[in-house]
Amino acid sequence: MKLRLSLLSTLASIALPLSSHASDYPEPFSLRFSSALSHYDVYSDTAAKGGASVSGRWGSSTSPAPMAWSFPKSGNEYVISAQFGNVAFDSGTHLNVISEAFSVDAREFGVFRLDLGQVTSNSATVLNAPLAYDFDAQIARLEWAKRLADDLTIGIKAGFLRSNTAFSTPSVDVVDAKSDSFGLGFGTLWSPAKNWLLGLYTEYGYASGNSHTITPTAAGLVSRTSGDSSNQIIFHPGVSYEFKPGSLAHLEYQFGWFSDDDDTLHQNRFMLGTDIPLAEFLYLRAGTSIDARGNVSWTTGIGFYPSHHVTFDVAYQNDAFPELKQEFGRSRTLNVSVSYQW
Repeated sequence: MKLRLSLLSTLASIALPLSSHASDYPEPFSLRFSSALSHYDVYSDTAAKGGASVSGRWGSSTSPAPMAWSFPKSGNEYVISAQFGNVAFDSGTHLNVISEAFSVDAREFGVFRLDLGQVTSNSATVLNAPLAYDFDAQIARLEWAKRLADDLTIGIKAGFLRSNTAFSTPSVDVVDAKSDSFGLGFGTLWSPAKNWLLGLYTEYGYASGNSHTITPTAAGLVSRTSGDSSNQIIFHPGVSYEFKPGSLAHLEYQFGWFSDDDDTLHQNRFMLGTDIPLAEFLYLRAGTSIDARGNVSWTTGIGFYPSHHVTFDVAYQNDAFPELKQEFGRSRTLNVSVSYQW
């Protein structure tokens, strides 16, 4: 989903220096933040494989279509899960993401899932400028998927995100931006041959909001309130091969187009990931994400399944958000997911 933050003119006016990574992503912060958010993975098994998931057959995929693939074969009708993620930047900024999900297999009507999420930050100072950064958001998504044939599923996802972003000094909020974002996505998963899966996910997002900025000038502080809107399109195909039961090797690609009234950002990212079975109840996962601007992130994690009903996943991502290096530096992300099925 697109987050529109009217920050460019204000940050430029206080002469925010750019880091050595500025040439990687010279676009405005508003677009770069949206790009980073578009490939954040809530579920740990997806995060551990570099974000590769649309060609998987698990409900933790970015695409809703795999929900209808995994449910009938699991023998369960309901799943509840909780996820926690912490993104720690060099600047000292931390983003904490908590989400909860409930899924139900409604048989001939398909599989439904409701996701809720909350995001908060810790008010740390950004790099190279005396500004504290605050971000909070509330997220809600409704997903549906259905099996059309033994080798084909489809899915639809609708989401809403309400966010508030502030850059401030100890005495004044330099930027205070509020935004409402809406997204609609479609996914499909197809098995053209034994052990092979082809997945595709596409999404359109629209955001509108208001920004209150205070800009220092020679005559003093100037206050301004403005409205803005933005759009985004995501195109994410992928292929996977199941070399052992429950273990897949993925190769996927994500294209993102982010646009507001003044600027556009294009994102091209490749993801590779795999599951490595260590035991029937234990999996090691590894992956990488590489964007077209030369930024490489490596990921790893463990999946622990002590029973047919309980799953526990942990993931680590190193430098997964190169779009935000100018303000926050490199990132380290820890994800934990737990679910119960019955």
